[in-house]
Parts: sequence; structure tokens; C-alpha cells
Amino acid sequence: MVILTINHSPLEFFENKENREKLIKTLIIHLNSYLEAESNLQKIKILVKIYQNLQKCSRTPDLI
Repeated sequence: MVILTINHSPLEFFENKENREKLIKTLIIHLNSYLEAESNLQKIKILVKIYQNLQKCSRTPDLI
């Protein structure tokens, strides 16, 4: 079964206070991990997670 969704602008995600708070908490957790990471490989993995979270929040799927 395919459900069509209305395509909203990515900024609408951030207009929702709950979404903003979740994203901010997630980013703080990742940034704290980044500061505690000792190796460059760990830091790169954390930066990738941060990037993926931001990408996920800025996308709105047309199909579910």
C-alpha cells in the first residue's frame, strides 16, 4: 500500500517546537560525544551521524 503525502517545505519541520527540541537534544548528545572522542575515526563517525540527522530532518518524503 502506498500513501501519498503532501510535500511540505523542509522549514516546516523546524517550525514545530517538538521537532526542534528533539533535533537540538540529539545534536547536543552527538557534539558531546565528539568532544570526548579520542581518535579521528570516532570524530568522523560522529560528524556523519550529525549530518545524517540534519539530512533526515530536512527531507520530506513524497511517498510512504
